[in-house]
Amino acid sequence: MRLVDSLFLLVVTFISLVHGFPGRVYNIDLPSRIPQGGTFSVTVYFSGYPVTFVDLGIVWGLREKDIVCDNCVGEQIGYTNLDVPGSTFKASRTFVVSVPDHYQGDYTLVALIPFIVGIEGAGNFQMFTQNCTVSRFPFHINPPTTSSNGQPTGSITSGTPLTGSASPTISPVRPTGSPIVSVSRHTTTVATLDK
Repeated sequence: MRLVDSLFLLVVTFISLVHGFPGRVYNIDLPSRIPQGGTFSVTVYFSGYPVTFVDLGIVWGLREKDIVCDNCVGEQIGYTNLDVPGSTFKASRTFVVSVPDHYQGDYTLVALIPFIVGIEGAGNFQMFTQNCTVSRFPFHINPPTTSSNGQPTGSITSGTPLTGSASPTISPVRPTGSPIVSVSRHTTTVATLDK
C-alpha cells in the first residue's frame, strides 16, 4: 500500500510541475480575413477543468484550401505557449498571431492544441479551423469584384462613407500649356497637356 501511495504522490507532484493556463480551450474566434505580412488577434475561450487536463500550447498554421486533410496544420506560422506557471483562470484570453508576407489567397487557418490528460499523462490534440482569405487590403475595405477578363465589376467599398464634395477647378491655360488642376481637401494634381 505504501508503494501505491508513494507512486500516487510522485505522479501528482509531476503533474503539478506542468503548469498551463488553468482551464481547457473549448472555442477560438478565428478571423475569415487576415492581413498579408501583418498580424491578427484571436480570442481563445477556456472552461474550468481539473488540474490533470493541461493544454500545452497552440500551433497556428495556414493550410491550402484545396488540401483535404482533417489532421493537417499546413505550414506553421506561429506558436502560442499556454505553459505559464502561476497564471490565474480567465474565461477568455486574446493572442496576436503574425502572418508571413508570402501568403496571399484562400487558405484554411488552423489552431492545433496539444494536451495531456490523466495521471498517466496521455497526450492528444484538438483542432479548430476557419476558411480565410489572406490579402493586402485593410479589413475595412472590401476588394473589388472582377469579371473573367479581369475588369472591375463592382466598386471598392469602405465602412466609412466619404462626406462633402470634391469639385475640381481648372485654371486657365498658362503660356507653357500646362494647366494646374486643384481639388478641394488640400490635394493638388499637376497635369501636362500634350501639343
